[in-house]
Amino acid sequence: MLAVFLLCFNKITVQGAGMVSGDGDFVIWYLSSIAETWIRNIYAGGQSDILDRITFVYYYDYYDYLEDLNEILSHPEDPLYPDLIFLEPDYAAGFLLEGELLLSADDLGITDTDMSNMFPFTIANGTDAQGAVRTFYCSVSPGAYQVRADLAETYLGTSNAAELHDRYFCDWKSMMAAARKVYIESGGMVALFPGYGELYAGLAMPGQDFSWVDENGVTTDAAQIGQMMRLTRGFERYTLGAQQWTLDWVDAMDGDGIQTPAAITYAGSPWFTGFCLSDSWRNNTVIVEGPVGFQWGGNGLAATAGCSDVDFAADIIRTLCCDVDAMTEMAGGIEFVNNREALVSAGALGYGDCDYLYNQSKDLFQVYRPLAEKTSGNRLTPYDWAMNDLYEVSLGQFMLQGGGVEESIELGEELIEALNGMMP
Repeated sequence: MLAVFLLCFNKITVQGAGMVSGDGDFVIWYLSSIAETWIRNIYAGGQSDILDRITFVYYYDYYDYLEDLNEILSHPEDPLYPDLIFLEPDYAAGFLLEGELLLSADDLGITDTDMSNMFPFTIANGTDAQGAVRTFYCSVSPGAYQVRADLAETYLGTSNAAELHDRYFCDWKSMMAAARKVYIESGGMVALFPGYGELYAGLAMPGQDFSWVDENGVTTDAAQIGQMMRLTRGFERYTLGAQQWTLDWVDAMDGDGIQTPAAITYAGSPWFTGFCLSDSWRNNTVIVEGPVGFQWGGNGLAATAGCSDVDFAADIIRTLCCDVDAMTEMAGGIEFVNNREALVSAGALGYGDCDYLYNQSKDLFQVYRPLAEKTSGNRLTPYDWAMNDLYEVSLGQFMLQGGGVEESIELGEELIEALNGMMP
């Protein structure tokens, strides 16, 4: 994992893994298929004169995308050099390290007024060390815990979101006590979490309490990493031991807690609430804020330094990242767009209707908007994408091999060494 990351940031040969369509002189690179849909259907509105100008370069794989994108950005003479790129926040920060790679808001003529409806954390995500905004987010994913209401009533005594947060999800100590209570009272058949993976969102992902590198370029220390590992293992003893996205993890969504194991809580975001929960959660899901805010992805746009038509690029960005009407349309199908006013308009049109929600608004946008306001973006670093994966491997090793404070700190030191190897 580390080797691949280092390759991405040390210019390697383009592998040509992208699929090219169109023969226009304005080139757009993207990884998520929704990006081309937005360009074709919302920005261009199907107009052939606009679409004829564009060549799309689409990738399936993160590693191929980052390798080739990083390489081609140093070759503006290449016919597939991108004019516009779609980026996700966990790796977008890497392209902000070198300010000359991307155009700024000032270069594009995008003003503070244009960005006034954006959530603050998304502007922070797209801002480089010199304070210039260079990545602009269309859609975002504020994180939260999904709590199954019926099991919460039985084992936690309430399904009210505010009460659940204040009593059980306000800090790690309260969460640990809740996990122990549920597991013991159910004889191990019900757990607060299906597995320790649900804690990544609050511990390893950037948030108010943790960052791999701070704003002054100082790395976190091994002691803090070791503490996160030990805390996570403390939770593990009261989970069902299910790994994320495995059959056991999915089956625990539908468990009854008597004949079959059941989990009360899953970490997620708007797309998770809308599309990943099982039938047992219909009209049975409460969205609860965790101990710290966190984010789970999103889609951002950036114009490259060698962009062949800055006005065209700026118009696309302004439409898909700032325009209320366009972003209201983008919100169809429960897409949480980065525009407060558009989310209100989309909610009024029923685009955020979600029949999973219980004891809260049925408008998913209304439920998640306060969380998006609280989410912190100033902890995002260029190394998160690689370091979170490395942390997951080290944490798995710690879980499997056991050990205490000394072992956890040793693993933390190895991670710091790897992080230092990535930094300039």
